[in-house]
Amino acid sequence: MTSYQLAAVGSLQVQADFGETSQRAIDITANGVLGNLLAPCHLVGGITEYAKLPVTVLGPSGAPLGQVQAGIAQFNSGTRMQGCSLSEFHALTDNGIILDGGMVNFLVVDGRPFNGGSIDWTEAGSDAARLARQYYALSDQNGMLPLTGSITVPAMGSVGYQFTIVLVETGDRLDVVVYRETVSEKFTPHMTDQDRRASGVLWSSVCSK
Repeated sequence: MTSYQLAAVGSLQVQADFGETSQRAIDITANGVLGNLLAPCHLVGGITEYAKLPVTVLGPSGAPLGQVQAGIAQFNSGTRMQGCSLSEFHALTDNGIILDGGMVNFLVVDGRPFNGGSIDWTEAGSDAARLARQYYALSDQNGMLPLTGSITVPAMGSVGYQFTIVLVETGDRLDVVVYRETVSEKFTPHMTDQDRRASGVLWSSVCSK
């Protein structure tokens, strides 16, 4: 049995024992939501799931909202993200953004009670979107757990973008939430979190609340 990290920051490590890995194919299209009119994002390839753990979701004030089952997976060789209006700001190959070897977190839809309701498909999609946008956070008894699944892409001119990916697992189905925010600008190197989030756009394959 092998031990895998769900997340790590500094000396903080959260681990789970998982006897067998699970291979999952990915072929997901996520449309723009919350006023995002950019082209849909398309993830294609596969993931290897390593571990699942019960963790606590913290709301914007830091108060616990309830527990969810979260996991960590690794993008398989050949996995890529296409669309997302990438060609408008980045010179890409036809393969899009290559995600090979990158880690990503996922939430599990298991119907457990959560925040006055339950973890169904739409609730998990909403929670994944709020996690990607950093309105929610994950934690355990040792402290906060940072999300994996982020990749920074340089754009034309002085702007760079960070994409954060969170998956949602509902039985055999996988959905995706993708959030893009501005993380660097030549003339404003010290952008505040509020400024970055104001420039953010979101895609989701889940009908979120």
